[in-house]
Amino acid sequence: MESKDLQIEDVDQHYIKEGQSFKTIVLEQYRKCAVEGSKEMVVGGVDVRFINGERVEIPRPNQIEIFINSLDILKSLLYPHILKYSDFIGNKINKFEKNNENLKIMRIKMIKKLASEFESLPSTKSPEGLSKKDLKKEEYKMKRIEIDKKFVQKQLKLYKEELFLSLSELLAKLNYFDER
Repeated sequence: MESKDLQIEDVDQHYIKEGQSFKTIVLEQYRKCAVEGSKEMVVGGVDVRFINGERVEIPRPNQIEIFINSLDILKSLLYPHILKYSDFIGNKINKFEKNNENLKIMRIKMIKKLASEFESLPSTKSPEGLSKKDLKKEEYKMKRIEIDKKFVQKQLKLYKEELFLSLSELLAKLNYFDER
């Protein structure tokens, strides 16, 4: 246990030298997670607007990815504490990681199954010049997009309901919010 305490103190000393305490950095990251998580969760892309008759493309950030990345960084920052308090938080973090990995595996299986079904379609052309594969190509693309949308929504829910809440509990236990 003491070696883990030393590691946390070493990290904290590094940030004190830089003018910020490790606690401040963690709380800033936690705040960022809360702010990013409170925004409308949209995937990235481009919004097209017409301003004064001219077409303007406005990039739209992937808010879901920003939120997930913010939480991953918070988890990394808190890793020494997660190790130190593994009896308190370890099972929750392990459950989150297992559920996240299972979700990724499920997505891959669904994509492979869809691709296999599409590839098994006959590619021989009809007299009109189209094959069954040609006719189903758009349907395949739409189903593929739908799989990704469902995956992203489930992953977002997992990050909010399991990881964010678990890390919040850990920060409360560590008294990061100065409530004791």
